[in-house]
Amino acid sequence: MSLLLSLAAAAATQAAPAPAPPPAANEREALAAILAENGTLATIGPLAAAGEVREMLAEHPELTPAERAQFETLATQVSAELRAKTIAAVTAAYAAHLSLEDLRVLAAHARTPAAAAQRAAMPAIMADSVKGLSELDFKGTLSARFCAQTGKLCKR
Repeated sequence: MSLLLSLAAAAATQAAPAPAPPPAANEREALAAILAENGTLATIGPLAAAGEVREMLAEHPELTPAERAQFETLATQVSAELRAKTIAAVTAAYAAHLSLEDLRVLAAHARTPAAAAQRAAMPAIMADSVKGLSELDFKGTLSARFCAQTGKLCKR
């Protein structure tokens, strides 16, 4: 028993660790991270990067198989780094703009099978959406309508 008391006394005389952030702050960050890791940017980013890698490799057929492999390895590293930075930025934004209760509800939803299905379908949803929106031109439409009303900002 004296060994336990000695250890307790020694621990008590050690410098106290820095105080932990309030539990709500830890919870807020953790919940925001769940949302960021399961969000659209985190889902679409790696797919977009993979597409860009394919495009870049197609533009450079002179690369040897070894160089292509080196390029793909580097692309994987860069993609992971950029994904981590994206998740950190989105985590901070979620934590700054959503209440703790909202984060709890949204993070709980992000863990559901329905949310997982949405994330899995998101690349196809985004591709189909872009196809359907390709002819939209906000600036062109606005300029044309303003031109019709005022005679200004007309394309010449």
